[in-house]
Amino acid sequence: ADIETKTSEYDVDYVFGGGNKADYVPATDNEKQSTEVIIEGCALTSIEEVYGGGYGAATPGTKVEIRGTHIIDNAFGGGYGAGTDNPGANVGYRTGGTTPYGKTGSDVKTAVVRLMAGKVNNVYGGSNTRGDIRGGSSITNVDKTGESGDKKPCCDDLKVGNIYGGGKDAEMEGGTEIILGCMPNDWIEEIYAGAENADVGNDVSLTLTSGKFGRVFGGNKTGGRLNGGIVVNIEENGTCGTPIIIGELYGGGNEAPYSIYGYKNEKDANGKWIPREKSDYDAMSDAEKEAEGIKSKPHESPVVNVRAFTSIGNIYGGGLGTTAVMVGSPTVNINEVAFDKDVTGYQSNAYNPADDSGKPSWIGDGENQVKLYPHEDGKMGVIGNVFGGGNAARIIGNTNVNIGTENSVKFDSLTDITLTGNDKRVSKPVVGADIRDNVYGGGNNAEVTGNTNVTIGEKKVSEP
Repeated sequence: ADIETKTSEYDVDYVFGGGNKADYVPATDNEKQSTEVIIEGCALTSIEEVYGGGYGAATPGTKVEIRGTHIIDNAFGGGYGAGTDNPGANVGYRTGGTTPYGKTGSDVKTAVVRLMAGKVNNVYGGSNTRGDIRGGSSITNVDKTGESGDKKPCCDDLKVGNIYGGGKDAEMEGGTEIILGCMPNDWIEEIYAGAENADVGNDVSLTLTSGKFGRVFGGNKTGGRLNGGIVVNIEENGTCGTPIIIGELYGGGNEAPYSIYGYKNEKDANGKWIPREKSDYDAMSDAEKEAEGIKSKPHESPVVNVRAFTSIGNIYGGGLGTTAVMVGSPTVNINEVAFDKDVTGYQSNAYNPADDSGKPSWIGDGENQVKLYPHEDGKMGVIGNVFGGGNAARIIGNTNVNIGTENSVKFDSLTDITLTGNDKRVSKPVVGADIRDNVYGGGNNAEVTGNTNVTIGEKKVSEP
């Protein structure tokens, strides 16, 4: 299959770290052997699509680092895999999907995307159309000195439209991880721990420590099967002095359904995979599991941890839209930490929505109106509404909202190397929460089939 030539405004159509239909096969099984793509040039660099992997060829691992660019439309940690007669662009497994790189399963590599500077419309940790990633994907942003410590980008700003931990349409066997540190003040429209419209085969996690986001989702966007747990952490940790501002925060997906039990091998009238409402995993034979498409034991239900931030409009334990059904019992934990005067910028960001002209157009417009409250310098973050359920998205299970129930919380984004033991996460004292509107155990125009549980401090309120 020949690579399609596009006619567009971009100077370069495609950049691949891997090959066309020739797998990258290192001479040894060195764990450091992987494809590497570095983009810089700023005003001189205009690329439609960047891939860490190949067009129709496998690689043992990938790394994409965007140090500066005038514009990239789509950046992928994985490969392309589109077109006729294309075997796909796997990461971690050779073409054909049966032969791993390295001698053991632990040698399966990952796809990595690192963001530094420049403008990128869409960032994907996974592949485009076809290309499994067996070891999972990772998206991070790095400081402007680069890995070597002496390579600085040619431009200062990082501007990103949307971020997806998984692929666009390409399924992946591994999970995803997104950790965003010092993000700029430009708004990111949407960020997903999951994929756009593709399967993800393991757990997904999303940790935000700064940045402005229209919508944040723990699940997939329009479709695909997310076969793993979901964890979202909101932790403005003071390492940057820039705030976390979020219009809407969701534990689930946007139109995409999710189930802790997996999915049936069939789609509904909307073209969405039908989520399972139960699973008899332990009682089933391997043949029965394969026939039913059941890949693992039930996952833990989604968890949203809100620990430190500046302003969030609405928080939902579930998803967005009538097709974003969630089977499981999501938990929203809101335990805001105390202001730390010894850390510059730590929860000390003043914010006035009226002065923020760059926010996504749907915030404050029409039926999608979301109110963001101003934030005073040095105060704990402010929240509009909290919903244990979804936004027009049904929950088949229970919902749990915990507000100010912990004495202290540990930050996944902060570690102390002087601590002994396995868990070196830094612990911060909890002072409570600042919620300006309402708290609902259920959803917004969305059914919850089980119990809704709201715990504020030591008092528990249950709604049948």
